[in-house]
Amino acid sequence: MTTDRELMAEMVRAWDSGQVEPVQTALRAMRDRLAQPEPEPVAWQCSECGGTHSLCPHERKDVPLYTAQPQRQWQSLTDAELWRIGFALGEKIPDLMIDLDFARAIEAKLREKNSD
Repeated sequence: MTTDRELMAEMVRAWDSGQVEPVQTALRAMRDRLAQPEPEPVAWQCSECGGTHSLCPHERKDVPLYTAQPQRQWQSLTDAELWRIGFALGEKIPDLMIDLDFARAIEAKLREKNSD
């Protein structure tokens, strides 16, 4: 899973490249991250003694505690997204042949490797 810091670094690299497509791709990734719901704390901890139970002598429970982030489901690229990537690469590699079956095979292998 990409961290917020990695997303920000990706955006800076995309912006510095001066090309539109990398910026749009980074913006989509940032929008997707922002669309994710904020996790709810499962408990609160006292910042003074570290206690999380009712026997803590302090009245404050001000440090939220969270479980691990839920895993996001795999989202495949659309054919249109694959074509845009292929055309963008075609500008850099003139003899590149765009093959959606090949792209889907790569995507399937990535899905297999990233889902356990």
